[in-house]
Parts: sequence; C-alpha cells; structure tokens
Amino acid sequence: FRDGKLFVNDQEVDEPYTTEECDWNMEPVTVRAGNVYVVGDNRAVSIDDHVFGQTSIKRVMGSPIW
Repeated sequence: FRDGKLFVNDQEVDEPYTTEECDWNMEPVTVRAGNVYVVGDNRAVSIDDHVFGQTSIKRVMGSPIW
C-alpha cells in the first residue's frame, strides 16, 4: 500500500469496489508459496493481513467471485 492505493508487482490495482482509501503505507511484501495476502475492502478499519501477516492457503474457505 502506497498513498492509499494497493500495488501488486509495483502496478496500481484498480479497485472500484473499495469504499475508502487506507490512510497508511507499508513496505512491499513477498508472499511465500502456499500463502495468500488478504486485505479487506474497507481498509480504513479492516483488521486483515496488513496487521497479522500472510495467511496459509489451507486456512482459506470459499471461492473467489471475480
């Protein structure tokens, strides 16, 4: 996250579904094999992997809708 925006591989991600920009920045993260990095769409108050770190893919339930 940089200047309130999400970047993946140094490219800004278009996220029309987010309600607010986050008000924090973070250093780049390399996601290890077998893990995911989960962030909420309400980033200003989300308690997600920017707080806890990477999540094992084995802990993810459900499937993507996009």
